[in-house]
Amino acid sequence: MPLPNFICVGAQKAGTSTLFDVLKQSPDVFFPKKKELHFFEKPELYKKGLNYYQSLFEEGYNHQKLIGEITPEYLFYGDVPEKIYKDLGNIKVIILLRNPAARAYSQFNFHKMYQVEQLSANFFDEIKKEKLDSNVTDYKSWCNPTYYLSKSLYYNQVKRYIDVFGQENVFVGIFEDMFNKDNLKLDDLFSFLELPSFNYNMTHSNVSVVNKNNTSFNFLSSAKKIADKIVPKSLTKGLSNSIKKQLTEKPKKIPSDELLKINQEYFINDIQLTEKLLNINLSKWYK
Repeated sequence: MPLPNFICVGAQKAGTSTLFDVLKQSPDVFFPKKKELHFFEKPELYKKGLNYYQSLFEEGYNHQKLIGEITPEYLFYGDVPEKIYKDLGNIKVIILLRNPAARAYSQFNFHKMYQVEQLSANFFDEIKKEKLDSNVTDYKSWCNPTYYLSKSLYYNQVKRYIDVFGQENVFVGIFEDMFNKDNLKLDDLFSFLELPSFNYNMTHSNVSVVNKNNTSFNFLSSAKKIADKIVPKSLTKGLSNSIKKQLTEKPKKIPSDELLKINQEYFINDIQLTEKLLNINLSKWYK
């Protein structure tokens, strides 16, 4: 039975969904149907054992060269790298990093979309409440604590994987470089995976939106669940997607100077440590 030989561990809201949708178009790459398995960070799943995890990779596997998993929560929790190494060995690890303040704000809007934050909640008020923690090992919930700022403290998160898997087996990509508006720059990642070139459709996936009105959105969701029991999903999907577009909107943008202030206040030391660790220039995040 197959097990992953590469894994993308995050960061959350840093392009992992887009990466998943691109890589799964390659004939040489196999993913489980479900993008995020959460096996290594959720204690109740990890207790089920490796046979359970392995079973998630059986359906649809056709001897592809690369077998992968993408779960962006894996980067944050300090005990996960050792678990992955213990169960999967010295596999290749992909880490995607994004401007820390922009990543935190995107996560905040993601929480709004799933209604664990009130529509009236203010990002700046929420981050002021947070006590920063860069060494969390106790998983409690995907949304509580929120860890908006803590999940953007990259240095310890990245270093743990390099310490366990070795620098040569860890690819760190920068969101702003890889996932720009006009094209995707993935050649370095493909080279890291030793993945042959392939044609893929341009995609930017799981872009955050927020509901204009939670009551209307919830009514639509409930109506769709009822309709799906009566009418084939293929017939209702297009209509419901069209209605959802009318009920959601792009979040209000934070001006670049405000993002800069957040990075300078909360993240500059961590960014500079990350620069030294990876020997790259991230000054565009704090200058």
